[in-house]
Amino acid sequence: MWNVEKMDTTQNKKERIDQLEQRILRWVVAVMGFIGEVEKNTASVSITRQLADSVGSTGANFVEARAGRSKKEFSSSMGIAAKECKESLFWLRVLREARLAEQIHIDVVGKEGNEIAAILTSICIRSKNNIKDSS
Repeated sequence: MWNVEKMDTTQNKKERIDQLEQRILRWVVAVMGFIGEVEKNTASVSITRQLADSVGSTGANFVEARAGRSKKEFSSSMGIAAKECKESLFWLRVLREARLAEQIHIDVVGKEGNEIAAILTSICIRSKNNIKDSS
C-alpha cells in the first residue's frame, strides 16, 4: 500500500510549500503505483491513461507555479494544478463506479487527492485575493 505523510503545520511558508511539493510528488507516485495494479482492459486502459495525465499535470503545474515570474503567473499555474487534481479525482470516481479497481485502493489515493485539492484550491483563492488587493 502507498504511504502518504501529512504536513507539519509549524513550519514557515517556504518550508510548508516545499513540504506540499513533496506531498504532491508522493501522491503522484502513489497514483502511478495504483495505476500499475489496475487490471488492464479496454475501459481501464483509457481511464487510467487520463488519470496518469491529470495527476502528473497536477505536480508539474504546482512546480511551474512555484517558478512563476509574477503573482498572476503563479495564480494561473496554481489554478491549473488545482483543476488537474480535481480531474484526477473524477477519474478515480469513474474507476470506482465502473468497478474497474479495488475500492480500498481508490479510497487511499482518493483521500489524499481530496486533501491536496482542498489545499491547492485554498492557495488559489488566497492568491487571487492578493492580486485583487494589490491592484
